[in-house]
Amino acid sequence: MSKSNIIKVQQLSKHYDNHKILDNVNLEIFESDFTVIMGPSGAGKSTLLQNISTMDKPTSGKVIFNQQDLTKLTDKALSLFRKKDIGFIFQSFNLIEHLSVLENVCLPGLLLKTESKQQVIQRAKQLLTGLGLDAHMEQAITHLSGGQKQRVAIARSLINQPKILFADEPTGALDSTSGIEVLDSLTLNNQNGQTIVMVTHDLKAALRADRILFIKDGTIFGDRNFTPYNASQIAARRIEIESWLQEMGW
Repeated sequence: MSKSNIIKVQQLSKHYDNHKILDNVNLEIFESDFTVIMGPSGAGKSTLLQNISTMDKPTSGKVIFNQQDLTKLTDKALSLFRKKDIGFIFQSFNLIEHLSVLENVCLPGLLLKTESKQQVIQRAKQLLTGLGLDAHMEQAITHLSGGQKQRVAIARSLINQPKILFADEPTGALDSTSGIEVLDSLTLNNQNGQTIVMVTHDLKAALRADRILFIKDGTIFGDRNFTPYNASQIAARRIEIESWLQEMGW
């Protein structure tokens, strides 16, 4: 059975000071997929993620979500879209240090103002418990490890039940053990139906993908689907994905 696309990108280009970062990119992101974007340094990975997530605006082209071109939205409509329909996880966490763990997670839900404060708090507690952070809800962010902070960021990104979750190098600032914990959390959410698009340079992170887009010189150089992640088949999966990435020039 064919999947429905959640985002369709048409002829997307991005220039900075006459330097072309993205060049006429066309792609679709499909519902419930875990899509990973890889490529060499400077290839345009993060720029692509920022443009399809509306964190940045392309020089030309379309980003279509639910039959609507996001590049044509007003600032007010874009702000509502970001609050309601997407979640974003940053490499640097972007948490508010003077707020507690629970307050950080609740904040986007309270700003959206579509549910009561109690409903937002209840869902935040459920998310934090599911991520193994139930004992840390009242703690300050400064008391957490890097891996714990990133799991808080995941909970925050999910509080408004987004249609799609974007992640830009979410394990890039973490040690190996913390990185695996974060990847396990993202994988579980994807297996529960969450659509995820993640930029990474890390093979361990790429192993979680249903699909890998390989970016080179601002264009889609490779696009391949893989079987859903299964930890018991990780050795064979690593060989398959690493071999393909080497063919791409990784």
